Amino acid sequence: MEEDDPRISLLKKQTTQVTETARENVRKVVARGDNIDDLQQRAESLQQSAHHFDINATRLRRKMCWQSISLWILLLIVLVIILLTLIVSIAVVVEKNKKKN
Repeated sequence: MEEDDPRISLLKKQTTQVTETARENVRKVVARGDNIDDLQQRAESLQQSAHHFDINATRLRRKMCWQSISLWILLLIVLVIILLTLIVSIAVVVEKNKKKN
C-alpha cells in the first residue's frame, strides 16, 4: 500500500533526480580536475620553454655582440692599413721630391 502512495513515489522520484544531479556534478568536478591538471602541466611546460628561450636569446645576443665587435675591429685594422699605406706613399713621394730638388 505504501508503494501506491503518491508522496512516496514523489520522494523516490526526487531522490533519483538528486542522485543523478549529484553524479553529474561529481563527473563535472572530475573532468574539471583533469582540465586543471592538464592546464598545470601546460603551464609548467610553457615556463620551461620560456626559460630555455631566455637562455638561448641571451647566448644569441652575446654572440651577435661579439660578431659586431669583431667586425668593427676588422674594419679598424683595414682602415689603419689603408692609412699606413697612404702615409708611406706620401712619405715616399716627398722623399723623391726632396732628392730631385
